[in-house]
Amino acid sequence: MILCESAHRIDRTGNLILVNVFNVLRLSAFPAHQPRLALLFSLTGGHGKYNLRIAINSATNNVAVIDSTQQIVMKDPLAVVDVIAEMEGVRIPQPGKFWLELHANGELIAQRPFIVAPSAPPRPRPPAAADPPDPTK
Repeated sequence: MILCESAHRIDRTGNLILVNVFNVLRLSAFPAHQPRLALLFSLTGGHGKYNLRIAINSATNNVAVIDSTQQIVMKDPLAVVDVIAEMEGVRIPQPGKFWLELHANGELIAQRPFIVAPSAPPRPRPPAAADPPDPTK
């Protein structure tokens, strides 16, 4: 599973473009509002309909930040199906460790941690260098 800010599939080739893949998401203030997150995962070995559930839970208190569902149909167990799940307007209450979970028909099939951290304060700009003295004066 790959977590990023956005993911796009190129129509003519089926190739994927992932934008800003991260393991640590840095946000400026909390609670934070992340306009968009995308999750890419690949499934194989399935046949038939699957009810998928994607959840993001705080590792501290197990409170769900995201809990969404979608259905997928797999026709060929040998096929690899790349799925992009987009999440809009994600509210993140506090910094810390979070778990991204993928469930299929009620069974946890994949999970991965990621960290939400405060962004570093901007570095102060160094003072402008003074002009060297003019030797002609």
